[in-house]
Amino acid sequence: MDAVLSEELVDFARRLRAAGMRVEPPRLAAAAEALGLRPWAGEPDPYWALRLTLCGRRSDLDVFDAVYHGGYAAPDEHPAAAEHGEDGEADEGEAPAARDPETPTAGAAGADYVAELATRALHTLDDAERAAVAALIARLAPAARARPAPHRVPARAGRVDRGRTVRLMIRSGGEIVRLPRSRRGRTPRRLLFLIDVSLSMSAYADALLLFAHAAVAAGPRSTEVFVVGTGWTRVTAALRARDPQAAMRSIAAVEADWDQGTRLGHSLESFLRRYAGHRTARAAVVVIGSDGQDEDSDPGRMPRQVARLSRVAHRIVWVLPAARRSGYRPRRPLRESLRHADERFTGHTLEQLRGLAEAIAR
Repeated sequence: MDAVLSEELVDFARRLRAAGMRVEPPRLAAAAEALGLRPWAGEPDPYWALRLTLCGRRSDLDVFDAVYHGGYAAPDEHPAAAEHGEDGEADEGEAPAARDPETPTAGAAGADYVAELATRALHTLDDAERAAVAALIARLAPAARARPAPHRVPARAGRVDRGRTVRLMIRSGGEIVRLPRSRRGRTPRRLLFLIDVSLSMSAYADALLLFAHAAVAAGPRSTEVFVVGTGWTRVTAALRARDPQAAMRSIAAVEADWDQGTRLGHSLESFLRRYAGHRTARAAVVVIGSDGQDEDSDPGRMPRQVARLSRVAHRIVWVLPAARRSGYRPRRPLRESLRHADERFTGHTLEQLRGLAEAIAR
């Protein structure tokens, strides 16, 4: 493979990694070999040669397509490669054309495409762009940091484990042969999503559900997801499908208050009546995705229930897409509720969702 083609491939792999895709060295070597065989195979477009060798997971496919179609120029279109005939031999007497330094590399174009997507409002994307963003959301893997557990585990350093020491002494006839030690164990902190699926949140609910799916995939035993509207519905089981789109099809089949009104205060009151003392909510990082347009006849119900939730939870992170609008001012019940949130995000772009994943990890 010539030097220009090699440089293009390495740069393309670098941009794939920047988009969140793992490209292992053996796969990069296989791609280089496949591109070297393409003239023999008679395949002018490197798409399938690269896709089959660089993608090792189902989730890689959408990321690859987003970067590739975002501006990756086929190596054969490069002047240096265009001088070769069908048999791969250079024409006699003609030197390879010089590479134009002003021509952007394939990887740079792909990275620019991903960077542009990261700052675009989710409701403005077309179908192909939504698919690319969905693949990038799937790789965020949001997970809360582990917390100290009540039990202790064996360790090389730490406090002397008296129980194990005594048992060893009994087996050795009363002699202290060694001093086993232990440390405090760690357990995953629970992550709880309460996602508003009312009509006013329809432009952003799918992205938040995809984000929640990524969290379920990262921590299936420590993540719970509920959708809320006029009531609440647990959808964690539907989000356990490995493929994001399969999970979204499963969740669409769940009977819930899709695209209806919002009674967030009433929903939280009912939810806490069931889960306030349960490990689902207790000491969890809670992500509330809602615009807070509560239709409850009691305007103080929502602030009271959010305050109650804050006393049960470890932290509350509120995702409020409506706040993206300049001059936005929430109504009083929402303003009072937001006082109990530890952090806020608009969540209307991929960049905001990345920030949300980092906040959850903190």
